[in-house]
Amino acid sequence: MRIQSMVLAFCVAVLAVGCATTSTHNLYSGPEQPLEQVASVIVPWQVQVRNVNGQKVPMSLFSGSETESTLRVLPGTQEWCVRYYDPFAEDRLNRDPYAVDQSAIVSLRFAAEAGHVYRLNFETPEQNPALRDAKQRVTFLVAGVGQDVSPTVVEQDIERPDPKAVAIEQATLDQLKSWWRVAGAAERKAFMEWVNEKN
Repeated sequence: MRIQSMVLAFCVAVLAVGCATTSTHNLYSGPEQPLEQVASVIVPWQVQVRNVNGQKVPMSLFSGSETESTLRVLPGTQEWCVRYYDPFAEDRLNRDPYAVDQSAIVSLRFAAEAGHVYRLNFETPEQNPALRDAKQRVTFLVAGVGQDVSPTVVEQDIERPDPKAVAIEQATLDQLKSWWRVAGAAERKAFMEWVNEKN
């Protein structure tokens, strides 16, 4: 299951570069609520949302062709577990030695009001030099979209991942990158068609 999630995450990143589309997902139980009764959070493709208010978020929610997703939640205090992930950081290392490919899983807490739209943003050392010597080199913030919504201060804690799981995940990701680099155009196309079928 972890390998399939990593494949999907990698493909999300590959396809997101050439596409400018969005997807919307409701992350609450029960029937669909009117927009004025839920809060919407826009999430860029580089942010993997792992958990929302105690509910696991399956990677299959993100179809692989979006540059961002809109996640709709019930209003109130939010607690999200997220991680920054950019498989293209390695290609930018020759231009910026501070490029970051991934972060630890971070727990975010913020308030969301009904009918409001928010954007989950991030900063890396490439955008903010102050993060170059920071322990957690990626920071997250949630900002209101629209003049009637004031910026939201985000509290964040780092969750320490299992070192064995991280090592396996990194090895698998490295292998996937290696295969992708040596694959021809026809192989890449066939692989992406297979991924889309699985979604």
